[in-house]
Amino acid sequence: MNRNYFRITLYSMPTKIATADLSTLALMSDALTVLEGSLRTRPRVEGRIDLRGIYREGQATGQIHVSTRILRAESNYFLTERILYQVLRVPHPKSRYE
Repeated sequence: MNRNYFRITLYSMPTKIATADLSTLALMSDALTVLEGSLRTRPRVEGRIDLRGIYREGQATGQIHVSTRILRAESNYFLTERILYQVLRVPHPKSRYE
């Protein structure tokens, strides 16, 4: 199993609410898309989310997604200037069907 394989949900930010918990903001926001792939580095404040080998809706796309700079991090949520990310570790799709 690839331990660096993650499902990332991207949420649009309805407003800039600096004091709310990021999990609360996710509940108030619209989900834009869900991506799966391998993270090259661990997300942290001032860093970026760098996702490679992306699967979208179960199909391999081979795309790369790199976020803008992370401004806040709480648990498995990461906030950039315009997008909120929820990052969850999941099994690689190939291991789900073997």
